[in-house]
Amino acid sequence: MKYTGVLFSILLFGILFFFLQFTCEYHFYTQEQNQLFQNSMLYIFPKVSLPGGVALVTAEYLVQYFYLPYVGALITALLLTVTGVLSRSIVCKIAPQTDFVLLYLLIPVCLLFMHFNFNYLVSGTVAFIYMLLFYRGILCIPDKRIQLYTSLVAIPILFWIGGPIVFLFIAGLFIYFLLYRVRLLFLVISYAVLTTLLILSSTYMAFVGEYRFILLPDAYFHPKLHPSSVIYFSWATFLLIVLVAFFYLRDAKFL
Repeated sequence: MKYTGVLFSILLFGILFFFLQFTCEYHFYTQEQNQLFQNSMLYIFPKVSLPGGVALVTAEYLVQYFYLPYVGALITALLLTVTGVLSRSIVCKIAPQTDFVLLYLLIPVCLLFMHFNFNYLVSGTVAFIYMLLFYRGILCIPDKRIQLYTSLVAIPILFWIGGPIVFLFIAGLFIYFLLYRVRLLFLVISYAVLTTLLILSSTYMAFVGEYRFILLPDAYFHPKLHPSSVIYFSWATFLLIVLVAFFYLRDAKFL
């Protein structure tokens, strides 16, 4: 299984890199010109202090190198590969018996379509990676109760780091704990309270101007434009992966 994972990572990165380099080379040069990054604390600190600021600054730092030949394709391919590797890790943690490769590729493919759009912000993919890392970290905890308590601490941290992606994280955890029947009443109340507090704090402190920038991946798109429905595909796919992995595990237990 270890070598299968390495082979999967290498093949995915290689295919993505060559595809992006030979089809979208000038796309990355234009993308770099549309996003400005200043290596100054006066520029970085105000952004990092806002919800999703860490993902935004990380993405802007990476995009500044897109003017170099091959680097735009390399960085984008690497980011997408990481989402695929983490997706595979999550599925294998929930259902170790499965090796359904197409399931791991769904998120990288959905995000790839968004990277073709000039108005999509790379911070959306970076935030997705942070979310997958947090989710995988929760699954590493052996005790379900500790998983639940840890998730309550992780939610506000991820909101600060990644922004609206935290609500996908909450939905994914809710499905996971619901299927495992872990303290259902406490689960519903705690997640509902946290979600409400995050929404109210964001609007009260004027972090964002519209609710769609708090709850939806619209925050990772040009603020003056409305994204197409494609931007929601990766979010829906993540929840689908969690469900499929669980039901595959349930069916495998009866084989």
